[in-house]
Amino acid sequence: MKKIGTGLLDTVLATYVMLSMALYGVGKLMQFKGSLIETPINKASGMELMWAFYGYSTEFPIIIGILEITGGVLLFFQKTRLLGCLLLTFILVNILIQDIIYQVHSGAILSAAIYQTIVVYFMYKGRKTLKAAYLKLITLEPHVEYVKIFSLKNIVQVCIGFIITVIIKITLGL
Repeated sequence: MKKIGTGLLDTVLATYVMLSMALYGVGKLMQFKGSLIETPINKASGMELMWAFYGYSTEFPIIIGILEITGGVLLFFQKTRLLGCLLLTFILVNILIQDIIYQVHSGAILSAAIYQTIVVYFMYKGRKTLKAAYLKLITLEPHVEYVKIFSLKNIVQVCIGFIITVIIKITLGL
């Protein structure tokens, strides 16, 4: 009997988060279109600044929306639930940080916190699987290609290239 109740609870919680993420994800496709800020930047509220930031490009909110939908769908299915938890944790923690810093209304913060709490619940339930995956990941032998890509020589070359790029941008005033 306990197994059936837990299964039902998990299904209800996963469905709730999935549908919420789907609504937020689809909303991102339309929510920020034409979000131009008319208030001078030094007078704008945090939320107005964030809204203008998201409205600046079409691609960024679409990418975030697709990730929200994908995370919700992955969370819904038991076989992909932990992968969905990991993806949604990155998204929801980012949302919480932005909502708190940019002073978005408390209802949005509470909603994101509830979704993240549900995600943490699923991660707790899958903690043995997560631990086994982590232990397997850290004990894997590195592939030869991986070692070659991240050699000291390549890292130094990338750093030098980065420094040169920064110097050129500063010099040209870009």
